[in-house]
Amino acid sequence: MILVTRPNDDNGLNYLYYWSREVIDVAKKKSFQIIDLAEKKANRKNFKSYIEREKPGLIWVNGHGDYGLVTGHDKEVLLDISSNWFRIDSRVFVARSCRCGSELGKRLVTEGVGAFIGYVDDYIIKTSRFYFTRSWMDPVAALFLGPSNQIVLSLLKGHTAEESNTKSKELLLKNLKRVLANDANDQSDVGRWLWHDYKCQVILGNSGSRI
Repeated sequence: MILVTRPNDDNGLNYLYYWSREVIDVAKKKSFQIIDLAEKKANRKNFKSYIEREKPGLIWVNGHGDYGLVTGHDKEVLLDISSNWFRIDSRVFVARSCRCGSELGKRLVTEGVGAFIGYVDDYIIKTSRFYFTRSWMDPVAALFLGPSNQIVLSLLKGHTAEESNTKSKELLLKNLKRVLANDANDQSDVGRWLWHDYKCQVILGNSGSRI
């Protein structure tokens, strides 16, 4: 079973919301049961209730974050190491959120989660102004969101957390090399942030964990 959060209350989250659909569709084709906490359903009450009742093997959080927390729709805190903490025993926890790969990730693997994959600094996505209302078609955002989707796509294929993290980072590097080979001036900033995401993406806990 897989639990996914997909808040959609600002422009950045709109990208995560739509780009997550590809992974959800693949999971359904592979007969995984999906708990899709989309938009207003991505609140703390639902998050806590489904985790405690259903005990999903994979939790995939898409949303804003900080060193010790992740949020859902309307920035409602879903999980915070400083207050209202609850134990999670999932085999893998993936956070497509800023900064929570440091304090939150460490707390999760210390207290029950098999492996955590996330970011120790801001998770950056560059976008194209020409696709702002069609985020799912944005070729610039694809350079960032394709690799982060790959984490979960690899887990769905039965790969370990370590293998899934590696495949994702290899795709980031591939995209970076492609961008650097393009001499267009507007690509330099894209390359910079691809390298940033590569450096900030980490795996904690049991690298051999599978869902």
